[in-house]
Amino acid sequence: MASKRTAEHTEREKAASAPKPNKKKPSPPKVSNCGCKGNCGSRRCGCVKKGAACGDSCKCTTDCKNPFNILKEYNIDCAAAAMDECLMDNIFKIEDLRGCLEKEYLVYCCEASVQLKDMIPGYVKCPVPGCFGESRFSWCRKDSFQSCCRGMKHCEKCRDCVDDGDRHCDDCNTCYFEGMSCFRCPCKGPDETGLYPDHVGILHPVEAMAIAREMLGELRADGFTYEDSDLSESEDLDSDSSGDEDFL
Repeated sequence: MASKRTAEHTEREKAASAPKPNKKKPSPPKVSNCGCKGNCGSRRCGCVKKGAACGDSCKCTTDCKNPFNILKEYNIDCAAAAMDECLMDNIFKIEDLRGCLEKEYLVYCCEASVQLKDMIPGYVKCPVPGCFGESRFSWCRKDSFQSCCRGMKHCEKCRDCVDDGDRHCDDCNTCYFEGMSCFRCPCKGPDETGLYPDHVGILHPVEAMAIAREMLGELRADGFTYEDSDLSESEDLDSDSSGDEDFL
């Protein structure tokens, strides 16, 4: 009898210590809104900062200039587009954003064109069958460029698109070509050789051959074959290694 009471007491303790189901109603999803008294024509707008379009809960005027309202019409990922500094530095300067998004631009690799809206956000693949090229769009230069292999990048300090090998110098507040050789900015004067840091000399033949092999390896990785070009296998840079010994 005592064991039965002990078992019942244990069951009551387990029931009392069991977590109670959460009866709290889930909160409604947060709706982005801004408290702008104007037309949201700058990056100070709360919705623009979040990469969202303005809605009915916003306090802005009926003549709202939030560019994400237009991007949303074209089913563009507004949150991802807000991460593109090149776009954000130029989007308020565009007078006809709809017309600009529908305009076609040539891709970097082939004689093919795509609409600008398809390049937002990120990159767009070449529409030509068999081509694996990828292109990005520079809002600073109003043109497309290749997304890899010495393309372009947006300098957040200069607020301009520069060469991928450039670097911003805080001393003169400009971008200069740094390259793989890590050149110094020309504002620092000539180096110990008497040449300015942006001087690029002629490559040594061994270095040139190494770069050529690297480029050929990238082409082969993309499915390149000799049938696609005028080259023959006898002209393969990898098989012709006799020239390297002359320079070593």
